Amino acid sequence: MTILGASFPDVGVARVSDGEYHRTLLDLIRHSVGQCVCDIFIVDHELDRDPDLRVDRILVELAAAAWRGVETRLMIGGSRHVPAIRGATLLAWARARDLGVDARLASATKDGSSHVKLVIADDRVLTGSHNWTRGMFGDETQDSVLLEGSALAAALRTYFIDKWLSTAQDEYDVSL
Repeated sequence: MTILGASFPDVGVARVSDGEYHRTLLDLIRHSVGQCVCDIFIVDHELDRDPDLRVDRILVELAAAAWRGVETRLMIGGSRHVPAIRGATLLAWARARDLGVDARLASATKDGSSHVKLVIADDRVLTGSHNWTRGMFGDETQDSVLLEGSALAAALRTYFIDKWLSTAQDEYDVSL
């Protein structure tokens, strides 16, 4: 596997189907010991669309990881122009921060955005097309993979930190 100009020949790969995504994600968060950083385009915390509170469970687990001493960060991509995504993003951002999760919005400024779906938990990486929405529960067809490799995780962490540092604003610029 090649990414960011480097080669990663010893990366384990496993498919994560729609019905397995939520459980796989929770397992990654719960078993992380050093880091659990997430960059997710849509985090939908509208409770009326998630009666089982699965998205909230993810945010609570991220807070628990931070409490255990795991470096935990959440970057939410969001949208400045789609009202439903924008509203859900702001709710998720507020909830994460209320729980004590270090969270930032890629769309907080006019020039910021992110469509990434990436979770790095120690030496494991979960990436693909799953957002943290009702669709991750199998309502939509999504494709994700679980990759295992310390060098790959380190390279993607560098990518994540660069994005994190470029979105250092704490407040959402509401103007379009």
